[in-house]
Formats: sequence, C-alpha cells, structure tokens
Amino acid sequence: MRPAPELLAHELRQLREDAGAPSYDTIEAWGLQQKPAVNLSKGKLSAWFSGSSVPAHGRPFDTLVELLEGRALRRSGTPKRGVPVWREMRKAADQERRRATSDNLASKGDTPSARDGDEGPPSAARDAGNARHGLLQRLPPPAFTLRRAATWTAQRLGVHAAVSGRPAHLEDDPFVLPTYVMREHDTRVRGYLTEAVDGGESVLVVVRGESCTGKTRTMFEAVQATVPDFDLFFPLARIPSGRRWRREYSARVLCCG
Repeated sequence: MRPAPELLAHELRQLREDAGAPSYDTIEAWGLQQKPAVNLSKGKLSAWFSGSSVPAHGRPFDTLVELLEGRALRRSGTPKRGVPVWREMRKAADQERRRATSDNLASKGDTPSARDGDEGPPSAARDAGNARHGLLQRLPPPAFTLRRAATWTAQRLGVHAAVSGRPAHLEDDPFVLPTYVMREHDTRVRGYLTEAVDGGESVLVVVRGESCTGKTRTMFEAVQATVPDFDLFFPLARIPSGRRWRREYSARVLCCG
C-alpha cells in the first residue's frame, strides 16, 4: 500500500495534469489574485507536488485544491472530490509523516518511549508534548511563558490598544483594538510563517519600524491566522547566552519577543 504522503503528492500531480498542467508561476499568480491574497510560492508548490513536504492545514492548501479542481472540471471533465476529501488525505499524510519522524527520534533515544502496555498519546500530541517538556527543562521559569498561540491575548503580548480620547474610568473595557486592516507587508509576513511550516525549516522573521506603527499587532494577527495551534514562547527576560533550540523543538514552537 502506498504511503499516505506519497499518495497525496501523486493525487495532487494528477489533479494538476487534469487542470492542464499549469506552471508554478501561473498557480502562484492565481493565489495572489485571491481576496485576501494566498501565498502559493513556487518553492512551496514544488515541495507539495514532489512529496518532500506535506501541506499544512489551512487556506493555501484549500485554495490550491479549489483552483485546480475548478479548472480540471472545465478542461477535462474531471469531477470534483471536494475540499473535505482533500483535507482528509492531507491529514492522513501529515499524521503518517509525524509518526515516521517520531519513530526516528525515538530510535535515536531523543524521545521517551511508552512503558510496556502503555501506548502513550497519539504521535502528533506526543511530539508537541515532548517539545514542550524539553523546552521547559532548558528554560526554567520565570524567564518565559509557553502556551498555545491561540490562547494568547493581544494585550498580553504587548499590542497597543486604540486611543479613544475618553478617560479610562469611563470606558467599559479600556483595552480595545480597532478592526485590523491588512497591508502589503501582512501578506509577506504570513507567507514566511506558512512556508516555514510547510517546508519544515526554522525561520527568523523580524518586523522593523518606528514606535507605535503596528509591528506587534502585525505579528499577533499573522500568528493567529497561520499557526494558531503552535506553541508560542514569550520570553519575560533576556535568554541566557548559550541556550540553543533543538531542531525537533523548533518544528512546533514560535518565539516572540
């Protein structure tokens, strides 16, 4: 039986062929035409279609499938499977790839194995748990806070509230954020995060600008939109020199500071 990651890549290649074999440049241009724009870079597409990486769950993969299925139907009459079916294929491929990675680490003695008669948690949860445990050991409190990105509030991460002009004691909630308006750099920042997830490589994203121009809000919104299920590490103090990330931790951990 063909491995799930290989099967997903094969099916994606077949769908692309049924859609008229559009080039990566063409698909990337289709993504940029979406509202809001979707990052379908050539590097990302190459990794997905070759099977070297499994697409992350999210809008880029869903958009790719929708675009190709629509064109395949019109061009060759290929019936649509629908996004939910592709999501299940992607999920199966992701789970199998994670199990393989976890088993490889376990064989090297880098991750704790289950006791006899105890199968342990599912591999994806075990991977994340091991990452958290290892990081907690290396950076003892109170130097940090580590929890799911989706559970962080904008206020806790230092995003500036809107200025209402009214005295604080007259406000029902003194911390109020205005509706976020996407700008050109937002697409780029979110693209960097998505590519790091899809490609499996660690990446450093630095947002520079004048004070109170929206740097922290930009990163907050980008993380919430692209990787809400990742852990977010927020240093409360300067990280001691000599501390280094282990590769298996960086796959599930974001550092914000």
